[in-house]
Amino acid sequence: MGKPNTKAFDKLIADGNRRLAAVQRREMSGLTGSERGAILRAGTAVVAKVARHKSPAAAEQKAAETWASAAERIQAEISAATSARAAAIAAEAAAKVERKTKRGWL
Repeated sequence: MGKPNTKAFDKLIADGNRRLAAVQRREMSGLTGSERGAILRAGTAVVAKVARHKSPAAAEQKAAETWASAAERIQAEISAATSARAAAIAAEAAAKVERKTKRGWL
């Protein structure tokens, strides 16, 4: 009886942490396709506003909101994977106790 297999959960958590760090550094690699598109649209809107000598505040705010929502989404994914990993460990521990009690070890 060994430890429960949490390799898949560990990989999800590590990948999520890598993507979260990328998003916090404002790198596009951690974003989904729709989030990348939203960031690029906001960027082109900023350029268009500046070219027309207008305030790009709304477009900049949209880009900032997209980065923040991406970071929040990735953090939620990491939390879910961590919870699932803990549940798998708890289930394995409960199964181990049940096996031992059936054999009369306790």
